[in-house]
Amino acid sequence: MIDLSDCTFIIPLKIDSQERERNIELILSYLTSHFITTVVVTEADAYPKFNEKIKKFKDYGVHYDFVELKHGEPFHRTRYLNEMLAGVTSQITVNYDADIILPVESYVLARNMIREESYDLVYPFSKSHESQINITIHEQLPIEDIIANEFTNFGSYESAQGQSGYGCCQFFNTDSYRNGFMENESFISWGPEDYERFYRFDKLGYKIGRSGNVVIHFEHPRAGNDGRCNPFLNSNIDLYDSLRMLDKKNLINWFIKKDWLHRAVIRNGVENFSSSWMDRIKMTKDYATGSVVKRYVFLDKKWQEYNKEIFEFGEKNHDDI
Repeated sequence: MIDLSDCTFIIPLKIDSQERERNIELILSYLTSHFITTVVVTEADAYPKFNEKIKKFKDYGVHYDFVELKHGEPFHRTRYLNEMLAGVTSQITVNYDADIILPVESYVLARNMIREESYDLVYPFSKSHESQINITIHEQLPIEDIIANEFTNFGSYESAQGQSGYGCCQFFNTDSYRNGFMENESFISWGPEDYERFYRFDKLGYKIGRSGNVVIHFEHPRAGNDGRCNPFLNSNIDLYDSLRMLDKKNLINWFIKKDWLHRAVIRNGVENFSSSWMDRIKMTKDYATGSVVKRYVFLDKKWQEYNKEIFEFGEKNHDDI
């Protein structure tokens, strides 16, 4: 077992097919059979579907939480990641999809790049037309057999190569993740949030690198809002296109006005943020309850009491979420 106790893997989950359930069981088996680490899974759905199966991993550093979705409520991946990030105490946080694994050495190399070379964000795979191996399993071997053969044989399956860019998983210095504005909760369900994240950390001047070779992705049906039928897709794309045009100063201005950012800062603890942009947000608390009662942002060279009705770039499309 390899010691990755300085890493916490955060995994949002929604099971909308048998393949999704199979995939999360596969990756948890992979992580817990190779590493001493912490894994946090947040399942969001109308009712829990993985709460019983995940119990077999509880002695291996795997933690589970459930978020109930009301009828018609979208899967808000970016929000769940920020909520999980609030509980992270390790030096490194891994934003991890529920359907991928990497060669063992890729995890270690990415971790070491952050610990020993001061990287803020590491993509643990190359960016090429052959960097993603997509595996379609037709008849799966028992999990115990897959573990025994060290994930070299999944049963009856086929594989195809594809390109991976900025999704799948990312290793972060936890402090940098928080100070780089975490996940952008203005993106809802499926959309170009992976590209925006890279653009933002690059624009803010963080040290970004790549390691490893390939990422293995287990295929699954894409149903509901997980695909082109996502009702938020067009507004997500518009938002990304607008954010790409901003320079560093205006990008920071955009973020510090966001209600979701303020709430994420409170959840994560104000003391865990050190970026200069935190000097432009003030929060006053009720001394009796400790709750934040007023917020102020420094914009246009003056302090302004926070008003959620400050919108930019079509965010009204997301305001009721």
